[in-house]
Amino acid sequence: KDKATQKLGEFTLLDIVTSNLLDAGCHEVKVSSNRLPNAVKDDYANYGPVAGIHATVRAYLEENKVGQLLVVPVDMPILSAKTLQRLVTSKTQVNLSRFKDYQLPLCLELAATTLETLTELLEQTTVDKGISLKRMFRDFNEHIITVGSELDLEQEFVNCNSKIDLDALRANYNK
Repeated sequence: KDKATQKLGEFTLLDIVTSNLLDAGCHEVKVSSNRLPNAVKDDYANYGPVAGIHATVRAYLEENKVGQLLVVPVDMPILSAKTLQRLVTSKTQVNLSRFKDYQLPLCLELAATTLETLTELLEQTTVDKGISLKRMFRDFNEHIITVGSELDLEQEFVNCNSKIDLDALRANYNK
């Protein structure tokens, strides 16, 4: 079953993450998925999260939208608007910002050069290998944000990659 449609309380993970993004100040939320209706489909199917980022950057640029793209996986529903805002506002003269020790969430510049870089990366790999976020980071000028003590990492940066993870999150979420 798709993680996006899994429920946490009354809402799906997708509903929760979308709400968090809107609360953080995002004007629009696009979903990258090859399985969900109305979602941005990957141009490079089965190439991993970089392919989803690529497709989303392309979709925004096709609409002539520029600025910043806040990338949050659906399996990180506990990230607060405050944490996401910190990521966006910390971005300076770099293409990409993220938190130290975490690959996601990240904030990426919405620009033609970003799309070109992502396309080149995806063209250089094969579907059986995909491309890792760590590999993607090497091609961007990135800003690493040190996570201060005001953020509860154990809670905010938890992600649900399995039924066990989701069950544990549900148990804590409903307390």
